Amino acid sequence: MHGKLFKRVFALSLKQSWLAPLEGQLYAMLDECDSDDQVELISELLNEFKFLRQDDERQALESIAGEIINLGYPEETVQVVATSANDDADSGQAVLYGLKPIFARLGWRNVKMVNQFTKAQRNVPEMPNVCLVDEFVGTGRTMLGRIEALNRDFNNNKHFSSGKFHVFTYAGMSQAKDHLLASGLCDRAYFVHDLRRGISDLLNGPDVISKADAMRLLEGKLKSVVNGYPLPEFGDGACEALYGREGGNAPNSVFPIFWWPNLRDGSERDTLLIRKV
Repeated sequence: MHGKLFKRVFALSLKQSWLAPLEGQLYAMLDECDSDDQVELISELLNEFKFLRQDDERQALESIAGEIINLGYPEETVQVVATSANDDADSGQAVLYGLKPIFARLGWRNVKMVNQFTKAQRNVPEMPNVCLVDEFVGTGRTMLGRIEALNRDFNNNKHFSSGKFHVFTYAGMSQAKDHLLASGLCDRAYFVHDLRRGISDLLNGPDVISKADAMRLLEGKLKSVVNGYPLPEFGDGACEALYGREGGNAPNSVFPIFWWPNLRDGSERDTLLIRKV
């Protein structure tokens, strides 16, 4: 099987250049496979992976800034808000920080930047147009919860009636976008990279059931609970996400086979992606 593995790793590294320095981790994951079907599944999923390098991230930031400006609101009525719930460093605040110089270069030098969504109410009624920013949206539950909380806060302000809520992220699942827009509270959801489910959508076909079964067998090798956190089968909310970012923390919506830290016996895995559990 080693000859086949070498050919697969070489082919994957040609298409997905981010895998080249992770050859050892890739071999380790493929070695966990018990059958050619499982190896084939991992290979197919990695072929579909959306991984953002630094240049990709810069382009995503530029795209988001441009889309926010193109909403057409006057700059003084807009607040760009990280989805962060507290002052801990997270992806929402990182996106917010990255947008600041890009806005300035595009002529928006005084746009209001808010590092916690709970602080947005302070800026109404002067800034009713809220642009929530983050790196990734999986199920959309958390993002919708943020919007619902903001909507309640805004409506409780006796000097204000309602706001406009927009979502901008590097990437997100198509179902999440549908969920946000169907709520009636989200006026726009813009994902620079609109992602589909890895097995159910991208690999859908006559053998989709067998591919799902192969993934369940692989996930069965993983420890069911780590630090009190249960293994999210097929990713949180069964999102089946295939996404990562250079230097980033893997979203829990990603198939855990790519980031879950421990095997069933408790031994540590050397994973392609990193996420603190």
